[in-house]
Amino acid sequence: GFLEVYPQYLDVAVSKHLRLHHFVTHDNQADVWPKYVALNPRLLDKLELVFTQLERMQGDEQQPLELDVNSGFRTPAHNRVVRRAATDSRHQYGDAADVVVDANANGRIDLSDHRLVVAAVEAVERNYPDLAGGLGVYTGLQYPTPYVHIDARGKRSRWRG
Repeated sequence: GFLEVYPQYLDVAVSKHLRLHHFVTHDNQADVWPKYVALNPRLLDKLELVFTQLERMQGDEQQPLELDVNSGFRTPAHNRVVRRAATDSRHQYGDAADVVVDANANGRIDLSDHRLVVAAVEAVERNYPDLAGGLGVYTGLQYPTPYVHIDARGKRSRWRG
């Protein structure tokens, strides 16, 4: 379903690591309220399991996991203007997120982070096959901030952007 969002609710926690603002569409209607967000609970479950796995990988001296969501829910209109977006993007269904995670806690986003996120997603999907989904790694020079696409589409899919 859809969530109706007003500015005062943007910081509401939807899970341990994520807030509602992580999933609000980045369209050109910054002053239009309310906004509506599709958010699939399976995506939240999968992301939290991935983040928990990453925290385990950091070991005993873990710091809080530094992360951001570049893109959560997208309206169909916004999806049409996103470069290289699939016409049937999972973001439109509320079951995809493009995440940036400092998985190795070194204070910057680098290739090591992406390898750790990929390993965490693979572990989660191995342990929870019902959360199988897409995993895309976007690390090329055309991306200002490299990120990883994670979705809960129900079947395994892998790609590099």
